[in-house]
Amino acid sequence: MIIDGHVHITPGGWAAFNPERAHAMGLDALMAYSGAWGETGQSMALCRAQNDHLASLRDAHPRMVAPLPTAHPRFGGDAADEIERCIRRLGMPGVGFNPHQSGFGVLRASYTVGSSLARSPLCEMIRSLEVPVVFDCDYLVDYSSPAQIGELARGLRRNTIIMNHSGWNALWPMAIEVAMRAENLMLGTASLPTLGIRQAVERLGAERVIFGTDFPCDNGDTVAYELAKVHALRLPSAKEEAVLGGNLKRMLGW
Repeated sequence: MIIDGHVHITPGGWAAFNPERAHAMGLDALMAYSGAWGETGQSMALCRAQNDHLASLRDAHPRMVAPLPTAHPRFGGDAADEIERCIRRLGMPGVGFNPHQSGFGVLRASYTVGSSLARSPLCEMIRSLEVPVVFDCDYLVDYSSPAQIGELARGLRRNTIIMNHSGWNALWPMAIEVAMRAENLMLGTASLPTLGIRQAVERLGAERVIFGTDFPCDNGDTVAYELAKVHALRLPSAKEEAVLGGNLKRMLGW
């Protein structure tokens, strides 16, 4: 079973959900969070609408869509309440963030970033819920670099944290080093070179590597590319199965 752990969905437009297309690309299931990043910080109403849309897709496609709600730390307690609603009332299995595209920092505010996740009621709610947290992990100092996510992970020791993109081509060695020091960190494969995936599996173990594609970015062309990278490693079957879906299947309780 191939589960894509890095998918973005919007209620319409560029990332509208198309289950037939996802299956045609070779994906059996997916863990998805918002692709309407700018709207996340515009209003809580838009944020709730995105989260409700994801929940409705899960209900329409059980065992295919694992929806991750999001919220913006600038909304303080309202953002925390929204995540609690999504986890406790709607039964969502974790939360997902794209700090760079949404315009906030993982650790601290700065002259370019006006909000901080770590210093918000939203972070305290996530800690109390002990749910998995997924980040688009980039190479920009002010937003969500591997070092910042690693520091946050030390304060969220009961939360599994997935670094999608794992610092991209620029910082994947840092992502591995950071994960070596925080057992609750997992790496997503999207944008990693094949060498990076191999080293992550060898140094962290296959159980801490999550297959992802950033679907439907690049019109979905990333799916075949990302699958080919994993297959090219010629991992033992048990390890390849863990990376391509077994780890997420276990995490999601499927």
